[in-house]
Amino acid sequence: MQTASDLGNTGPDYQWGFGQVRIQQAVDLIIRRGFTQASIAQGETDLYTFVVTDTAIPAQVSLAWDDYQATLNANPALINNLNLELVAPDATVWRPWILDPANPANAATRGVNNRDNQEQVTVPTPQKGTWLVRVIGATVPQGPQDYSLACEGCRLVNAGLCQAVVDNTPLLAESSLSALGPVLNSEGDEWVTPVAPAAPISAGEQWQRDLEQGRSGAARPSINFTSQEDSAYTPIDLSHFDAADRARADRLNAALRDFDAARNAGPEAVIAFAESATDEVRDLIELEVIEAKAELAARAKPIEPAAPARPAALNAFRVGVNGACAYNTIQEGINAATNGQTVRVVGDFFGENIDISGKNITIEGGYNATCTALVAGSVTRIDGVASGSVVDLTGGAVVTLRNLKLGWGSSFGAGIDLLGSSHATLDNTDIVHNNGATGGGLYIGGGSQVTLTNGSLVQYNTGSAGGGAIVYGRLTALDTNSDITGNCSTSDGGGAYVSGGTLYLSNADVHANQAAGATGRGGAIFASGDAVITMTTSTFIGESAPCCNIAFEGGGIYADNSRIYSLGGNSTILQNQAVNNGGGLYLTNGSLFQGASGTNVGYDVQAGNGNSAILGAGLYVENSTLDFAGRIINNDASNSGGGLYATSSVITLTNAMVGGTGPNQPNSIGAGGLNGGGLYLINNTHATLSNTVIASNTLSNPISGYGGGAYVRAGSYLTATNSRIERHALPSALDGRGAGLYIYDATVTLSNTQVQTNTTSNLGAGVRMFGTSVLNVLGGSAFKANAASGGVGGAIAATNTPDINLTNATFQNNSSSSHGGAIYLDAGTLDATGWWDFRFNSAGGNGGAVAVADTADADFNAGGDRASFLAVNVASGHGGALYVASADIVQLYATGGQTLNLNTNTAGGHGGAVYADAGAFFDVYGDVQATSNIAGGNGGVFYLSNNSRIWFDDYFTTRPQILVNQADNGGAVYASNSPRVECDGADFGFSNNGNKATTGSGGAIYLSGSVFTADNCVFRNNQAQAGDGGAIAAYTSTVSIDTDYVVALRGPDESADRLSPAAPLATGCDPLTTQCSLFTANRAISSTASNGNGGAIYNNGSELKVNNTYLHRNTAVRGGAIYQENAAARGWLSNTLVYSNTSLASFGAGIRNASGAMTLTHVTAANNTGGAGFSPNGAQNYVYNTIIWGNSAAAFGALAAATCNIDQGGTAGPAVNPQFFGAGVAENYRLAASSPARDACNIGLSTDLDNRVRPIGVRYDMGAYETIFTQVLFLPLVQR
Repeated sequence: MQTASDLGNTGPDYQWGFGQVRIQQAVDLIIRRGFTQASIAQGETDLYTFVVTDTAIPAQVSLAWDDYQATLNANPALINNLNLELVAPDATVWRPWILDPANPANAATRGVNNRDNQEQVTVPTPQKGTWLVRVIGATVPQGPQDYSLACEGCRLVNAGLCQAVVDNTPLLAESSLSALGPVLNSEGDEWVTPVAPAAPISAGEQWQRDLEQGRSGAARPSINFTSQEDSAYTPIDLSHFDAADRARADRLNAALRDFDAARNAGPEAVIAFAESATDEVRDLIELEVIEAKAELAARAKPIEPAAPARPAALNAFRVGVNGACAYNTIQEGINAATNGQTVRVVGDFFGENIDISGKNITIEGGYNATCTALVAGSVTRIDGVASGSVVDLTGGAVVTLRNLKLGWGSSFGAGIDLLGSSHATLDNTDIVHNNGATGGGLYIGGGSQVTLTNGSLVQYNTGSAGGGAIVYGRLTALDTNSDITGNCSTSDGGGAYVSGGTLYLSNADVHANQAAGATGRGGAIFASGDAVITMTTSTFIGESAPCCNIAFEGGGIYADNSRIYSLGGNSTILQNQAVNNGGGLYLTNGSLFQGASGTNVGYDVQAGNGNSAILGAGLYVENSTLDFAGRIINNDASNSGGGLYATSSVITLTNAMVGGTGPNQPNSIGAGGLNGGGLYLINNTHATLSNTVIASNTLSNPISGYGGGAYVRAGSYLTATNSRIERHALPSALDGRGAGLYIYDATVTLSNTQVQTNTTSNLGAGVRMFGTSVLNVLGGSAFKANAASGGVGGAIAATNTPDINLTNATFQNNSSSSHGGAIYLDAGTLDATGWWDFRFNSAGGNGGAVAVADTADADFNAGGDRASFLAVNVASGHGGALYVASADIVQLYATGGQTLNLNTNTAGGHGGAVYADAGAFFDVYGDVQATSNIAGGNGGVFYLSNNSRIWFDDYFTTRPQILVNQADNGGAVYASNSPRVECDGADFGFSNNGNKATTGSGGAIYLSGSVFTADNCVFRNNQAQAGDGGAIAAYTSTVSIDTDYVVALRGPDESADRLSPAAPLATGCDPLTTQCSLFTANRAISSTASNGNGGAIYNNGSELKVNNTYLHRNTAVRGGAIYQENAAARGWLSNTLVYSNTSLASFGAGIRNASGAMTLTHVTAANNTGGAGFSPNGAQNYVYNTIIWGNSAAAFGALAAATCNIDQGGTAGPAVNPQFFGAGVAENYRLAASSPARDACNIGLSTDLDNRVRPIGVRYDMGAYETIFTQVLFLPLVQR
């Protein structure tokens, strides 16, 4: 049928069939092997090419097959249906003849033949160029189906996994596909045909796809939810590929690099290499070995070139050399040309393979029919007609190829094959539709170079490695239209495979390429063997249209022991896709990517401009180095590492941006994904960020997701300086943790870095710490406006073994719906040093600023160059600033010359500033100021229960200041069952205001079942507004109030270990300059003035010891200074001065003992108003060496014992004037020289209120003071 002579109607008909048989022509066809036999299965397409050089000769292809037997009378009878079609160079599809059985007389028409098992396509005047022949297995239920194809000059094109590129790509740039309407690409420099975006994938569909591909992110939502942290750790499976296939690719990569040296050395070396190669390598280089043997054979029997034949007609020549056309073929012109000459080629189609060795010439197409002038816009098409490259350059050839299109070559460097340090410059020359073994478009051997310029394209080529080009030498592309696009490799390097060579791209693009192998690497570029890739001046790897470099790994670039440089200038890696990891770039095995400012990984012109992968959508870095100063934006990972995934690597980001607040800038994790929206750092990766912003990266999994900004794990280190991590939001209320940072067995150091405006519906909005992790917040770093709306730790939530170190740091406006508005930790340590600022934080539960639970330890040491703050925080529960539910020793130190401000905190429950209920110990040391704190319950500043303790201690001349705070009970401190409430040099209350118990007792301190010790402490202006004890209210407690005087020979250091039993406590006080232990102006008066006992101290069933203390100007309804009741109460006062206090109900203007035992020794109670200086009740009152004088009323009531006293009522002793030195207004209650109280007592205490040794003289003075008088001795003058 192929050689038959057509009779009757044009084409086949029912009368003549395919025409009259021509036996000789059929035999000649067989001899020329103008047919092929093959088999095909359903859905497959076999592709062939043939070349048309003469449009006057019809093109005809015939297909026939023996069909499978059909059932009797079946209609149609065809079982296995094959289709035949031809595709012209302009992409016109020609279909076979078909007949209409209903109208047998009608001429044949063209269409899809689904009836016959013989098909024929005839093109009367075929277009010049390379035609495609497609044999399609349309319906092959009984397959595979053998077939015969009659086709003169047909060559099978088997591009393997890249066959679709050959089958479906338009053959010419001016294809009718452009009619779809060109648009500017994302770079804005090319008009391209738009590709419709894929339909959105539902969450369920994404889950299913992830599951099918074995992705670790494929987690179906479950009601029985377990967080990632509570699940056993399983490392992310990074081996989603055929290890054998990857190993084979690596073996072939190494073998091909060695084979390049052999190819450059010559055919002998090629044959020698093949003889020692493995079978898999020999299969790959088979055609090259055949060519090498042919070259050696040609050398042995050289053929003399024939002179060019005279053309049949005038001007039939189509090639000239530096002048008019004089040659039939391009090769003839090349052979004739000498160095420096130009081979001129008519702008027509040529079918030939050309060789250039050792010459320096130019081949220029696009000439007119006489080769005398260029035709504007015209190019010459050269398609290979024989096996091998379209152009071979060897022997150091230096060639410029201009105005050409080179296509349909095969073998190594199917388009152009350069060896022997040859150089080629492509000027408006395209390498298109070549299908090679290695280097589909270009093979650039070691030492050779290719330069693309003036809109030269490497396009629609396929190869086993390096679809567009394989580069052992150097490839340079120098303008915006000189691109590598639409190429495909069946293994690695869809666009370019650079092995030990150099690729330099300036304003050139690499896009729409594919590394189609099962483990294909580098959709755009595969770099290995210390290759160097350089991008500059708006180079684009990937595009919005035409879309997507694609590979298994490294959708854009895959670098193995290679170096990638981006010099900036808006060089961009965008919209690349990795089936597995590294959407934009994949770096491994010691590779380097250095991206200067102006480099983009991902793009923000439109949605979808980012790169995509399972892990590391923007970049995947493994055992490599990244030094980057550009933008990582708009990338999307289905599992983790939206912007960057780094393992065992070194990362440096300088002036970089990861995500962003603008449209299409955030990196993202898909709905089924997990962690690290911006950065994912694991396995001892070291990342250094400087002046870098990580912003607004998104995690969309409603079930779980950690680390919106960065996920840092497994021994990794992240150091950020002058940077920001901000505006991340985690949607999962079940398991969304660390919106800003997630730290797991890793270390993060922040210096002058802001972590702000991060939110989570779960816990740890700013940072989540898990495992053995370290967070250093230094150098002016700040956590601001982070919010955990469904859990603990607005700024930081830490557990397991965290170590948090804060120096010169700010935590402001953070919030938690639960505990720890700024920080929550239930284990590990928190150390704040230098200056730090916890203000304006809030918690829906406990700890407006910080919550410490379980085994955690927290210490706050104020220093640096400014004051520190635990201030203006709010807790709806307990502990407005600090909540401690552990047995921790908490340091609140201000010994470095700066103030620790514990101010203006508010708790809805207990502890306006601080709460502890599990045995914690607060060491409040130095210049600590607590004021304006408010508790809705008890303890305006501190609430202590369940063996919790506190110690207020001065540091030389600075001391804690607990000034104006309020609570129901214990305006400053509420202690229940506390074994230690200690004050060694502190002030409670301010000069004109003080602490307040608003609805109960203990204006400053409320004690229940606790132990309180005070040395050198001052209580002033404190108020119990509706209860007892203006300063202190003690219930079944032990209270000891005293003074530490100056100790001789005491060293300047407070102590190496202040908590040891031998450590000095309060700084020694000089009583001659100040009243060291003082209660003044405290009040216990209800709003109706009907209730309130103990203006300074209220003792109910407690043991009270007051020594070396001043109590004056205190006011209460009863007991202006001290009120004691409950039979179990015990009170001892010694060396104490009680004066100018007031009782409104005339019960003990100074001291009232309503019940219990009380002992006064060396007490002076004078000038108290509204009652007696000492008002005893009951029989357990003991008064020794005491003066009670000048009070509003005399004492009454029985005394158990009274010795050596003066009592204005005569009960405790005689009512004689003690002759104070300056009673009343002067308020000097030392004794005058003539006082009857001097030297009056036989026994007494060892020192007095002024710390003088008693007795002075023979016996002891009454009252608080021992009187000393100085005698002046005048001696005679002796002259010599």
